[in-house]
Amino acid sequence: MLHVFGEHIGSMVEAYVDDIVVKSKGQGDLIKDLDIAFGYLCVNKIKLNPEKFIFSVPRGMLLGYIVSQHGIEANPEKVSAIAKMGPIRVVKGVQKVTGCLAALSRFILRLGEKALPLYRLLKKTERFT
Repeated sequence: MLHVFGEHIGSMVEAYVDDIVVKSKGQGDLIKDLDIAFGYLCVNKIKLNPEKFIFSVPRGMLLGYIVSQHGIEANPEKVSAIAKMGPIRVVKGVQKVTGCLAALSRFILRLGEKALPLYRLLKKTERFT
């Protein structure tokens, strides 16, 4: 996708593997931006699955995050999964928590620093405390 869209990545197009999001500054720019994106796809002979098209979505789920005109937000389901976890009693529980935190890391300032006690629990020891 970097080769296909070049300088448009980050400004008009976001791509992750084979998922593409065309975003516009204003509602009036959407048709122009889609025309440009489809032009690049056509030139590069990339076929799309019409069943997966969704147009003019003001808010939606993408890669586990909620994306809207206000930016990227955490998925409330992932946040509530952490809140609902009971006490951690085994290493597997620490792994589960750190995995959930990693999914939300972009929303937690200095996560590595704050979660250091959890990461230390993952080190091999004779006894889990």
